[in-house]
This record gives sequence, C-alpha cells and structure tokens, in this order.
Amino acid sequence: MPALPCTFRFMSSLDGEPLSVNLHLKRADGSCWTPPASRVPGRRPKNLVLGPDLWAYCTMRPGAEVLYALHGEVRLELEPGTYEVFAQRGFEWEPLRASIRVARQAPNHFAFRLAPVRRARAEGWVNGDIHLHFTRASHADSAFWREIFDAHDLAMGNVMTYNHGAHHHDTPQFAYGQRGEHRHAHGVIASGEEIRDNNVFGHVTVAGLKRLIEPVSVGKLIGLRHNFPYFADFCDRVHRQGGLVGYAHGGTGGTGNWVLWHSLPVEAALGKLDFLEIIQFNSYVGYPYWYALLNCGITMPCVAGSDWPWSKPLASWFGGLGTDRTYVQTGSRTDYRAWLGGIKAGRTYASNGPLLTFHVDGQGPGARVVSKRRGVEVRAAAWAPHPLERLDVVANGQVVLYAENRGGRKTLELEGRVRLKQDGWLAARCHGSAAPRRTGGARVWDLYAHSSPTYVRVDGKGIGDPAEALRMADSVRFIREYARHAGWWKTPKQLEGYMKLCAKAIRFYERIALAAGQAR
Repeated sequence: MPALPCTFRFMSSLDGEPLSVNLHLKRADGSCWTPPASRVPGRRPKNLVLGPDLWAYCTMRPGAEVLYALHGEVRLELEPGTYEVFAQRGFEWEPLRASIRVARQAPNHFAFRLAPVRRARAEGWVNGDIHLHFTRASHADSAFWREIFDAHDLAMGNVMTYNHGAHHHDTPQFAYGQRGEHRHAHGVIASGEEIRDNNVFGHVTVAGLKRLIEPVSVGKLIGLRHNFPYFADFCDRVHRQGGLVGYAHGGTGGTGNWVLWHSLPVEAALGKLDFLEIIQFNSYVGYPYWYALLNCGITMPCVAGSDWPWSKPLASWFGGLGTDRTYVQTGSRTDYRAWLGGIKAGRTYASNGPLLTFHVDGQGPGARVVSKRRGVEVRAAAWAPHPLERLDVVANGQVVLYAENRGGRKTLELEGRVRLKQDGWLAARCHGSAAPRRTGGARVWDLYAHSSPTYVRVDGKGIGDPAEALRMADSVRFIREYARHAGWWKTPKQLEGYMKLCAKAIRFYERIALAAGQAR
C-alpha cells in the first residue's frame, strides 16, 4: 500500500509558537514507525533527526527508533491507517498522546498543541543535565546538539569526556572554559570530565573546568594504571580551576553493579565535594549515603544527571537525554556560571519528572534559617506530567509532614509547622509513577524529585547523629581494607598515603559521634 504525505505541526497552547519534540508514532499493531528511507542519502525528511544521526557522537548507540521533530513541523510519509502519536518535551510540558487516521483521499495535516505543566524558568529555576557524554569536535557539533536540547526543553548540559580502559579518551571535547561553552537561546552546552576508577574510588562528575585534568581514569580495570592520584587530590585540582566536583551514581556504582566500597565517605569527610548525584538511571540512587552524610553535618547539595547515552529511557524510541536533571535557582541569570554557582550554594532540586518547590520560613533550598521557639513554617508543592503518589517533608532523615494523592492528581501541596529539638536540616521529596500505556513506553516511569536541604539552627551545636557518624566511620574502615587488598599501588608510599586519608576521615566521624553523644 503506497505511503501518503502527512504534515505534523507542534506548537505551544499558550501562544502558538512552534515547538521541537521527541516524537513517537505507534501503528495499530503496536509496532513503532520509523522512516523506511531514513538511510537513503537525500531522502531524509526535513526537520527530522533520527537515532542513527546521534551514533557518530557517542560510544554507545541510542535506539534506532529515536525521532526528533524540529522547529514545530515535519512532513512524513505514512501508509493509510490508524496511529497513536506520542510527543515529549522535557518535564515542563504536558506529554502529548493522540490518535490520528491517515486517509487515502483527504489531505493529511495534523496539528497538536502542547500545554505547559509549569514554567520553572519564570520562577527563576533553570534546568540542566550535569552528566552527559557525547563528542564535540567544534562548535558545529554543539549547533547540532542544541537542536536536540531544544526538543527536550533542556537548558544546561555538562558534557564529559571519560576513559574506559583505552589509550584514548572517549567523547572528547574540543575546548574547555569559556572557549568550550556553546551558548544557545535558553542555556549553555559546556565541557567537563568524569574521573573514574572501577577498582577502588568510584566515579566523580566534574563541571566548570578551564582545562582537562589528566589522568582521566585511574585503577587497573579502566585506567590501565595504579590507583593514583587519589580522588581527594583530583578534587583539589578541580577547585583550583574554579570547577565543581561530586560523586556520580549516588557514590555507589559505575561498575554495572551497586557497590559500597567506593570512596565517597572519605572525600565527604575531608570537605572535598560540592554535590552528590542522587537521581540517575530514572531511579533514586542517593539512599545509601546521602542522608547519613547530612546527619553528620556535611553540607551536600543534590543534583541529577542522566548519564546519557547510558541513561534508562522509557523505551527505545525515547531520546533519553535529560531524563534526570538538576533544577537550579539562579534568579534572572541564565549563564552557565550562575547555574554552577547555584549548585555550589545548594539552591537545587533533583528530578526525573516532577517539578518541586520548598520553603522554610519563606527561604528555599540551601538557605540557613534560625528557628524560633514555635518552630519553622514549611511549605512544599510538586507538579508532574503524571499522577503523583506522595509529597514528604523530611527532617534529619525522618518524614515529619506528608500529603498523599487522592483522585489521581498531578499536583500535591502541603504546609505546616516543624519543630526541631536541635540543629538539623529539612528537605522536600515526592514520588509517583506512570504506566507504559500512559507514555507509550516499554516500562513503568517511576517519578522522583528531591530538594537540597535547608539548614535550621536551633541550639547552635551543629548537626551530629552519633549512630550515623559511627556507621560512616565503619564504612570508611571497610573502604580502607578493600583498598588495601584490591587497589593497585605502585609504591608502598601510595598505599600509605590513602590509608592516612582514611584515618583522617574516621577521626572526623568519630569526633562527631563523641560530641553528639556528649551533647545528648
């Protein structure tokens, strides 16, 4: 049956402006439609980007079924019949799902309007994906990627080179610092690196560099070298350049399995880290360490990053870029340095779908609040493209206020008063889920968002949970012994140096446990 020309238009319901989208067409039999002539030179539909177009830029190939309809209009050739249309555009637009019928006789023109869920930018929040991997050989490559960013309504991107057991770097970046920043209409694509070790230390995300730091990987498995320099040294080198560094994958992975021997509690105790990735792979990955570190009085903002193209998309047709992203309160500024500065200050929330607001006595995440005798006033709200299940306010790791969903709502709000007995931290979090039938995906979309903490002063003695501090001290002891036996050290002095760092971290946690125990 011959294919017929069909025109698809996508626009904003607010002002009719054309919108780029991540597009998916499903046939009546449930199969995914892709252009049959997609690999024939000169026959590519205008304004259409396909999964294979991305393959030259990354070492892992995204799904061949990925489609991007750019600039609000694309012309496709479809066989007559019924199709389901799915269009996604980040977190701040309602996902589109519609049925169409391609007729043999009539002109087949289809127009769709996408409605905003909530425009975070208008409230001073700028989104970004801090963990991306694709090659940029010049600004010409960045110009291609800004089209993909637009289809995901993604503003900021930290694009990192890495090394995985080779004598060359994967996804290299043509320049660092301002020369490597590619500014587009709504944000910046910038260069970073992921410093990695699959033997002892783990993986850290680095943003805001002025020049590449070598070696990019250490350890026998992927660095092809000994476990040196230590990650604490790498952190110092990042900070001397004015960059930010934090553990990737919640500090518990990077090897394909969740592990608890990586060095996060060491660098955290030494004050070397600027953030922790707590949402990634479409999951909440921060649970083993984050609350414990906060309860030890360590200031640790949260971020989210997709690790694209290793992200976990909803289906092979979903682009996956920006599936986990960091929202940063920057006020009226939209430059990259303001975004990084907001992360450093803790004015963030991490999300893989929901939008979140949180205030303590009128102040947002990252603020320092002095508690009154009657406690602090707390307000939280969450919005999502699919129904939410629960919104929580957490105090020192314990839920103190919550709102549950009734009636399939996509919005949850709560407010109340919280009294802390001692210095502590407060944060908001929410979760929900969407079944595959709602998204056109192949699996459930588990929705998460979590704010960075707001710190509350009550007695001025500082935050310190003796049980958590002792647990962290024991974690470092385990890390120390694992490094002693599994690390590859060129000289005894290298091993001795890391043992000293671990000992310093243990003393840090034990001092907290002792002081907190005496205070109680």
